[in-house]
Amino acid sequence: MIGANRFMLMFLLVSPTGLSAQQADVTFFVIGKHASFEQEETGGLQPVDFSFFSEIFLSANGDASDAVLTLPTGARFKYRDLRGVEGGERDNLLLVSGKRRYPSFAELQHDYPDGQYTISFETPGGRVNNASLVFTGNALPEAPRILPRQAGKPVCSVVDPSLPLTVYWSPFVAGTSDSQGILDDLVFVILTDDEGHRVAHSGRPFEGQPYLTYQARSFEIPVGTMEAGRAYRLTVEHAILDDTRFVSDIPAMTTRAVTTGISFKTAANDVDAADCHPANRGEVD
Repeated sequence: MIGANRFMLMFLLVSPTGLSAQQADVTFFVIGKHASFEQEETGGLQPVDFSFFSEIFLSANGDASDAVLTLPTGARFKYRDLRGVEGGERDNLLLVSGKRRYPSFAELQHDYPDGQYTISFETPGGRVNNASLVFTGNALPEAPRILPRQAGKPVCSVVDPSLPLTVYWSPFVAGTSDSQGILDDLVFVILTDDEGHRVAHSGRPFEGQPYLTYQARSFEIPVGTMEAGRAYRLTVEHAILDDTRFVSDIPAMTTRAVTTGISFKTAANDVDAADCHPANRGEVD
């Protein structure tokens, strides 16, 4: 897969006995500020909202509990365990999703200012206590434009589930490699069905599987992923990683991320690029 990070090879070569006690349970953790955009049929990008989040990703058999995030203001938030929830939100992680979604980045910054954030949690192998990560006031990256293709032709509101769907996006201009050598800026492609269940994902780092970095320009969703006569939601996220470091040998980072989303339906036949506005038929670099 395009964009596999060089650090993945290092990660795969580490034997289980070489892991710290905490790293055997937690693959990485992150604090993020995020913007959501909707791509219109004309190709325009409209801001939807701005949000704050923090995630603690668990290994396949890992565990963590008593997780708390502390803001620069002193406010404290407990993480929610998504392993036991029902529906599409279920995942192998602990989450702080912020108090609400905001209409502007300035309002988000008011409640979640720049400065030092700390994370504490317990694992069977030991405690991570007051791990520090810092936001320094940089702007969010530009929202990506999504350019789906089937058989080399653009598709928009209707997709043929009997063909692979190749998802292209505009260049991640602000994306760079990590000066610390821990993890380069990332791209995520996610497809969910009309019940909110994730049916395709481009991969996450430190999980022993391929994933995408800022250099990637496409991701293919294979035949058999989508069903005819269903509605789907496709998102592409560009994520800048800022404060990257190791805490008890666990990768940790802050991120400034922007996601663009589009919705479409599937049909068995009569799929035609003519349903696309001319602005969405652009050439893929």
